[in-house]
Formats: sequence, structure tokens, C-alpha cells
Amino acid sequence: MANVRKRVRKIQDGRLRFSSELPYTEAHNTWVFNKPSTLVVIPVGDLSQHVLLNICYMLQNGLVLHDDIKQVLHSGHRAVWDIVDVTNVWPITFVEQWSLSELTVELGQAAIPVC
Repeated sequence: MANVRKRVRKIQDGRLRFSSELPYTEAHNTWVFNKPSTLVVIPVGDLSQHVLLNICYMLQNGLVLHDDIKQVLHSGHRAVWDIVDVTNVWPITFVEQWSLSELTVELGQAAIPVC
């Protein structure tokens, strides 16, 4: 905790000044957004972590990342071609979309209140 506290920077005292008026807030939330006794949650995620973990998953399962935009196998895989199946490829756009979908679900779950 001491290590974390060294990196925390207080922005201001009290509630952050987010506007609760249109167009900054959905019309159905203007009456309650950022008012006393309410909670503003801004979930944050790390998409690069999901992409890297999916690339690790692919390598562990013998898959190769394919650049479907440039139509080439990623050259970094040549060093590990003895442990992968170069005919079993996943397009990079699929891996990116898959990673983004995982992160979207993770952030959506993080914002669900616990009762």
C-alpha cells in the first residue's frame, strides 16, 4: 500500500466537476449524474494486456498470427516455427477484435454494482 500511495495524486478536494447536462450526460441521467450521494464509476482496462495474453495463448496452442491486411505471417514467429503449425493461423484483425471483446466484457462486469 505504501508503494501505491506514493503514486497517487489528488486532483481536487470533493466531487469531480463533471457536467450533468446535455450533451455531456445521457438525457435520462441528468437528474442523478454526479449528484450528492451518487457514485461515478469510470472503468479502465488495458487492451494491450489482452492482446499479449491472446498471443501467448496462440503460441501455447501452436497457432500463428497472420497479418491479414498485408497478407504475410508475422516474421517474429520464424524463431518458433518448430513448435507451431504454420498452416494453423489466426488473422490479426480477429485477435484484435477478440481482445477488444474480452476487455469490453471485463469493463462491463466491473461496473455492475455488488448488492
